[in-house]
Amino acid sequence: MTLEPELAIVDPHHHFIGEPAHRYMFDHFVSDVSSGHNVVGSVHVEAGTGYKGTGPVELRPVGETEFVNGMAALSASGNFGPKGLCCGIVGYADLRLGAHVVPVLEAHIAAGGGRFRAVRDSTVWSDDPALPPVRGPYPASDLMLQDDYQAGVMELGRLGLAYEAWLFQHQLPQLAALAAKAGSTRIILDHGGGPVGVGRNARDRPAAFRQWQDELRKLAQFDNIYLKVGGFGMPQVGLFEPQQPGTDAAGIAERERHHIESCVEIFTPERCMFESNFPIESITSRSYHDIWNAFKIVTTNWTEHEKSRLFSRTANEVYELGLF
Repeated sequence: MTLEPELAIVDPHHHFIGEPAHRYMFDHFVSDVSSGHNVVGSVHVEAGTGYKGTGPVELRPVGETEFVNGMAALSASGNFGPKGLCCGIVGYADLRLGAHVVPVLEAHIAAGGGRFRAVRDSTVWSDDPALPPVRGPYPASDLMLQDDYQAGVMELGRLGLAYEAWLFQHQLPQLAALAAKAGSTRIILDHGGGPVGVGRNARDRPAAFRQWQDELRKLAQFDNIYLKVGGFGMPQVGLFEPQQPGTDAAGIAERERHHIESCVEIFTPERCMFESNFPIESITSRSYHDIWNAFKIVTTNWTEHEKSRLFSRTANEVYELGLF
């Protein structure tokens, strides 16, 4: 059963993955968004899919933007599910290039057909054995503090693009330092700021949770930072085990409620947006349909304004999608 089936949803965080073992492409996504909820638009976030095989290394990620823009064109035709799928694109660029990243950004913009909105250059890092790298080796532990990287983030703002941050909770102070130097560049923080409940943090989860909340409060003082609320099904959060049974919508809502409510209380609905983080969330046996039902369960008694911000309006505004 789909709860509140008419409630408009803009999913600001999903991926296409081409690896055979984890393949999830446009047809899979269309099937998921057509499962009952009113998904009117989405934002694809870089996942290393479709890179060019030749040419300058720094320009090869533009191939992913070209690929996703093609999928967006299929959606816009109206013949493949909702018309707004992939109407926003978040790509990858090596921000360590500093001012020299501009030609790469311009290539993304040209390839995006008016849909390119942001760059995610992952800074996620940990020396905890319980948090091994997921996509290649970890970057430098102080990447967000490096001058060239900060210069690259500032170039995003000059071109009207946003900076997308993916990190773990112990890195949130570095993001605050970056935000202090980022000028007017919009910053979109993924996955609720990366709470961690495994490894060293598992020794005292309540203390780790409070530390995560405290760092989010410090970040919320920057009015150009927005928060994606979701991704709590990833194993490092510690709420679910991979392929754990019984993760229906009610179970998801029960386990994630405290994280969701903390995010929205700290950043307010005006700067929060729910995300599916699909297909990554399926690692813990969660369906796309149940994830959105779980968000609706948590917000059952919230106001219509709060719901509209969290499910669609904040994402539409931050990514400048023009859907409403």
